Amino acid sequence: SLRPYSGMTGYDGIRQSFLNALHDPEVTAVCLDVDSPGGEVGGCFDLVDLIYASRGKKPIHAILTESAYSAAYAIASAADRIVVPRTGGVGSIGCIVIHCDWSQRIEKEGLQVSIITFGDRKAETNSLRPLSDQA
Repeated sequence: SLRPYSGMTGYDGIRQSFLNALHDPEVTAVCLDVDSPGGEVGGCFDLVDLIYASRGKKPIHAILTESAYSAAYAIASAADRIVVPRTGGVGSIGCIVIHCDWSQRIEKEGLQVSIITFGDRKAETNSLRPLSDQA
């Protein structure tokens, strides 16, 4: 259990606790106690792959204390089974981009901005010009 540490836990801590439980002969099943709005994408899917690849070695259940969104849902979805409380929530794997158009202000100030990218749409959401119709 990660409970003694309280608060946020990184993927490395979750991974180590998961592996400890998986390789402990006295542990008959692994329970992922999940209650999180999500987290960083970097490292998330490495942990998801580990959990998913471990299915069949021991039962792996994800029990949502209340919610699992974004990265937390990705992790929970790797388990054999997910238990969601009646008032719980899951989902929202993806991203959000907020765009603030500063292009008129930049033009008014007489500034010129150069954006250098590799790829036609890499800078679609930059705040230095209006959004294109494609964005």
